[in-house]
Amino acid sequence: MNEIKLDKLKHVHMVGVGGIGMSALAQILIDMGITVSGSDLKSNRLTEKLKEKGCTIFTGHSRLHGTPDLVVRSFGIKDTNPEIAEAKKSGIKVIDRSELLKAVIDSKKRSVSICGAHGKTTTTSMVSYLMDKAGLDPTVLIGGVVEHFDGNARTGKSDILVAETDESDGYISALRPRYIVITNIDNDHMDVYKNMKNLVETFRTFLRSSKPDGVLFYNIHDENLKELSGVYPGKKISFGFSHDCSIYADSIMINGMSAAFTCFYHGDEMGKVTLNVPGRHNILNALAAIACLLEFGVPFEKITAIIREFKSAKRRFEIRHDFNGIMVVEDYAHHPTEIKTVIDIAQVMNKGRIIVVFQPHRFSRTIMLEDEFSRAFSGAHKLILTDIYAANETRPVNGGSLNNMYNKIRRNGFEDVRVMEKQSVAKHLGDIAKRGDIMLVMGAGDINEIIPEIISNISGKKENAVL
Repeated sequence: MNEIKLDKLKHVHMVGVGGIGMSALAQILIDMGITVSGSDLKSNRLTEKLKEKGCTIFTGHSRLHGTPDLVVRSFGIKDTNPEIAEAKKSGIKVIDRSELLKAVIDSKKRSVSICGAHGKTTTTSMVSYLMDKAGLDPTVLIGGVVEHFDGNARTGKSDILVAETDESDGYISALRPRYIVITNIDNDHMDVYKNMKNLVETFRTFLRSSKPDGVLFYNIHDENLKELSGVYPGKKISFGFSHDCSIYADSIMINGMSAAFTCFYHGDEMGKVTLNVPGRHNILNALAAIACLLEFGVPFEKITAIIREFKSAKRRFEIRHDFNGIMVVEDYAHHPTEIKTVIDIAQVMNKGRIIVVFQPHRFSRTIMLEDEFSRAFSGAHKLILTDIYAANETRPVNGGSLNNMYNKIRRNGFEDVRVMEKQSVAKHLGDIAKRGDIMLVMGAGDINEIIPEIISNISGKKENAVL
């Protein structure tokens, strides 16, 4: 594989530029002075921001813009795409998004790769926020929109880069960051890996071939990571809730949308940490972020002063409405483990009914995790399933249907579940809403587009008025 020399590039064309990972890379390239053009099926906030920075973006896939030095495609874009076909016919180099990410990671001496099945966006956001506020001036690539950065990327002038890196296409094994944070390993992306053994082996290759002068931060409660850490050639720092961790949390208190704990590092009591994000999972994310910042030489007292001001990325238990006794929460959760975590947080908040609206993401995930999905919603009172968001997949002839998911959920004892078209959900929620409800709108697709209508419908009910 030929190495990509960023300083040699003048014009890059990006197919699928509106995606969360592609748009972040596009912003970094533009800030480097490289001309960027691109295309996507529809515009969004991220493509509009890129246009403001001078990026030429086409709606739909039809042709290249000019004669680029390089064409980058997002995951799932096939050779039959007209822009890819044109580039190949013209002899223009075509690479996947992951290869460009590797080039960006390699361009910085102190690169931090944050990966794992769950929590990587929040952990990347935490590490980036802490570094920025501590004056380390990092370059940042995040798989979510962060209010502090007004987007999903930031170009810094230091030799530090913080990048969210996912394992969806298997390319993670080719990355060589100096610092690695792994939150957990779970059975996702089985359309690529087929089984957990292949997924674990990809992480094994990633860790075994890492830089010996680097540092691995890993979740000690993940059995796969606990075993895999042994192949890592550099320094290892474990995080978790047990006293055998390098860094751990004790005296944990969780109260609604906040959490607090006492932090211990290498057996020494460091002090109290207060978070304004909810749940035990965010304590794990915070421990990873704190350990990383300590490794970069930031004093603990400075870290704790900054982290208490941290706000999670958009679509991570984001409260979109909290008025007249009804709360509407948006979350990106699309895997059974993530769904359970979001429902657990809602339960701790001691409100009334938990009503879940869930849009499954990808037919392949819906088929392969049917059993896990059928058990993921226990703890909710009502469940509405809506159309599967296909992403780049085509509907399979057999399987992957909402009816299959519905039937399995019912067989597991969850009775108040229904299948509903997306455009009918908001009115239905308005009809059934009552004081004390938490409405969880979950999915990685476009289900968030109906949230303004949901809010409008529930806000208009007279019986919700404050007495």
